[in-house]
Amino acid sequence: GVAEGAQTACQYTAIATAFVEQFWDEEAAHWTTISRAQGPATAARPSASSAKAGSGDEVYYRAVDHAVALLALIAMEKRWLPNDPIPRERLRELIKRTCQQLLSPIGFGYSGEYTAEDSNPWTRPYINLERRRNFWHDGWVALALVRARHFAWGTKEGG
Repeated sequence: GVAEGAQTACQYTAIATAFVEQFWDEEAAHWTTISRAQGPATAARPSASSAKAGSGDEVYYRAVDHAVALLALIAMEKRWLPNDPIPRERLRELIKRTCQQLLSPIGFGYSGEYTAEDSNPWTRPYINLERRRNFWHDGWVALALVRARHFAWGTKEGG
Protein backbone atom coordinates (compact mmCIF):
# COMPACT_ATOMS: atom_id res chain seq x y z
CA GLY A 1 0.00 0.00 0.00
CA VAL A 2 0.78 3.65 0.34
CA ALA A 3 2.53 3.21 3.69
CA GLU A 4 4.83 0.53 2.27
CA GLY A 5 5.64 2.76 -0.71
CA ALA A 6 6.52 5.66 1.58
CA GLN A 7 8.68 3.40 3.75
CA THR A 8 10.47 2.01 0.70
CA ALA A 9 11.09 5.53 -0.63
CA CYS A 10 12.45 6.59 2.76
CA GLN A 11 14.77 3.57 2.89
CA TYR A 12 15.97 4.19 -0.66
CA THR A 13 16.70 7.82 0.16
CA ALA A 14 18.79 6.81 3.16
CA ILE A 15 20.68 4.09 1.26
CA ALA A 16 21.36 6.15 -1.88
CA THR A 17 22.47 9.21 0.06
CA ALA A 18 24.72 7.22 2.40
CA PHE A 19 26.25 5.30 -0.53
CA VAL A 20 27.48 8.44 -2.27
CA GLU A 21 28.39 10.32 0.92
CA GLN A 22 30.33 7.42 2.42
CA PHE A 23 32.13 6.00 -0.59
CA TRP A 24 32.64 8.81 -3.16
CA ASP A 25 35.74 10.89 -2.53
CA GLU A 26 34.96 14.13 -4.36
CA GLU A 27 38.47 15.55 -3.99
CA ALA A 28 40.18 12.46 -5.43
CA ALA A 29 37.31 11.66 -7.84
CA HIS A 30 37.49 8.02 -6.75
CA TRP A 31 35.24 5.49 -5.04
CA THR A 32 36.80 4.32 -1.80
CA THR A 33 37.09 0.69 -0.82
CA ILE A 34 36.01 1.37 2.77
CA SER A 35 33.70 4.04 4.17
CA ARG A 36 35.23 7.52 4.14
CA ALA A 37 34.12 7.85 7.77
CA GLN A 38 36.59 5.06 8.62
CA GLY A 39 39.49 6.74 6.84
CA PRO A 40 41.21 5.80 3.59
CA ALA A 41 42.32 2.33 2.61
CA THR A 42 46.10 2.13 2.68
CA ALA A 43 48.61 -0.71 2.52
CA ALA A 44 48.86 -0.47 6.30
CA ARG A 45 45.07 -0.34 6.63
CA PRO A 46 43.62 -2.38 3.74
CA SER A 47 40.05 -3.22 2.86
CA ALA A 48 38.34 -6.08 4.66
CA SER A 49 38.83 -8.32 1.60
CA SER A 50 42.61 -7.92 1.56
CA ALA A 51 44.59 -10.96 2.63
CA LYS A 52 46.82 -9.05 5.03
CA ALA A 53 48.01 -5.60 5.89
CA GLY A 54 51.20 -4.28 4.37
CA SER A 55 53.19 -1.22 5.23
CA GLY A 56 52.78 2.35 4.09
CA ASP A 57 50.20 5.08 4.13
CA GLU A 58 49.68 5.54 0.40
CA VAL A 59 45.95 5.57 -0.30
CA TYR A 60 44.81 3.04 -2.87
CA TYR A 61 41.67 2.60 -4.92
CA ARG A 62 40.39 -0.52 -6.66
CA ALA A 63 38.89 -0.81 -10.12
CA VAL A 64 36.38 -3.34 -8.83
CA ASP A 65 34.97 -0.78 -6.36
CA HIS A 66 34.54 1.67 -9.22
CA ALA A 67 32.84 -1.01 -11.32
CA VAL A 68 30.32 -1.97 -8.63
CA ALA A 69 29.64 1.72 -7.90
CA LEU A 70 29.13 2.31 -11.63
CA LEU A 71 26.55 -0.49 -11.84
CA ALA A 72 24.69 0.96 -8.84
CA LEU A 73 24.74 4.46 -10.31
CA ILE A 74 23.46 3.25 -13.68
CA ALA A 75 20.57 1.43 -11.98
CA MET A 76 19.78 4.53 -9.92
CA GLU A 77 19.85 6.77 -13.01
CA LYS A 78 17.72 4.39 -15.06
CA ARG A 79 14.99 4.29 -12.41
CA TRP A 80 15.34 7.94 -11.38
CA LEU A 81 12.26 9.84 -10.23
CA PRO A 82 11.95 13.61 -9.65
CA ASN A 83 11.79 13.20 -5.85
CA ASP A 84 14.91 10.99 -5.64
CA PRO A 85 17.59 12.16 -3.19
CA ILE A 86 20.36 12.51 -5.78
CA PRO A 87 19.58 14.78 -8.75
CA ARG A 88 19.70 13.05 -12.12
CA GLU A 89 22.44 15.36 -13.39
CA ARG A 90 24.57 14.49 -10.34
CA LEU A 91 24.10 10.78 -11.05
CA ARG A 92 25.14 11.31 -14.67
CA GLU A 93 28.18 13.30 -13.57
CA LEU A 94 29.23 10.52 -11.17
CA ILE A 95 28.73 7.92 -13.91
CA LYS A 96 30.87 9.87 -16.36
CA ARG A 97 33.62 10.53 -13.83
CA THR A 98 33.66 6.86 -12.79
CA CYS A 99 33.92 5.78 -16.44
CA GLN A 100 36.76 8.25 -16.93
CA GLN A 101 38.66 6.78 -13.97
CA LEU A 102 38.25 3.25 -15.30
CA LEU A 103 39.33 4.16 -18.84
CA SER A 104 41.94 6.87 -18.28
CA PRO A 105 45.68 6.12 -18.33
CA ILE A 106 45.98 8.11 -15.11
CA GLY A 107 43.07 6.18 -13.65
CA PHE A 108 42.88 2.42 -14.12
CA GLY A 109 43.77 2.38 -17.82
CA TYR A 110 41.12 -0.03 -19.11
CA SER A 111 40.86 1.72 -22.47
CA GLY A 112 43.80 -0.37 -23.66
CA GLU A 113 45.24 2.43 -25.76
CA TYR A 114 48.46 2.67 -23.75
CA THR A 115 51.63 0.63 -23.66
CA ALA A 116 54.05 -0.30 -20.91
CA GLU A 117 56.65 1.83 -22.73
CA ASP A 118 54.53 4.99 -22.30
CA SER A 119 56.70 7.80 -20.93
CA ASN A 120 53.97 8.89 -18.51
CA PRO A 121 54.84 7.29 -15.13
CA TRP A 122 51.18 7.40 -14.11
CA THR A 123 50.05 5.30 -17.05
CA ARG A 124 48.71 2.00 -15.76
CA PRO A 125 47.48 -0.05 -18.70
CA TYR A 126 45.41 -3.04 -17.69
CA ILE A 127 44.66 -4.49 -21.10
CA ASN A 128 47.33 -6.70 -22.75
CA LEU A 129 49.76 -6.09 -19.90
CA GLU A 130 51.73 -8.89 -18.30
CA ARG A 131 50.67 -8.50 -14.67
CA ARG A 132 48.85 -10.32 -11.94
CA ARG A 133 45.19 -10.20 -12.89
CA ASN A 134 42.05 -10.89 -10.92
CA PHE A 135 39.22 -12.46 -12.91
CA TRP A 136 36.37 -11.09 -10.85
CA HIS A 137 37.85 -7.57 -10.73
CA ASP A 138 38.24 -7.48 -14.52
CA GLY A 139 34.86 -9.18 -14.98
CA TRP A 140 33.02 -6.56 -12.92
CA VAL A 141 34.83 -3.78 -14.80
CA ALA A 142 33.89 -5.30 -18.16
CA LEU A 143 30.25 -5.70 -17.10
CA ALA A 144 30.08 -2.15 -15.72
CA LEU A 145 31.64 -0.60 -18.83
CA VAL A 146 29.28 -2.54 -21.11
CA ARG A 147 26.34 -1.23 -19.07
CA ALA A 148 27.82 2.28 -19.12
CA ARG A 149 28.84 2.40 -22.78
CA HIS A 150 26.21 5.10 -23.40
CA PHE A 151 27.95 7.32 -20.83
CA ALA A 152 31.53 6.20 -21.43
CA TRP A 153 31.62 6.48 -25.22
CA GLY A 154 28.53 8.52 -26.06
CA THR A 155 26.86 5.69 -27.97
CA LYS A 156 23.13 5.25 -28.18
CA GLU A 157 21.77 3.53 -25.09
CA GLY A 158 20.66 0.48 -27.03
CA GLY A 159 23.78 0.38 -29.23
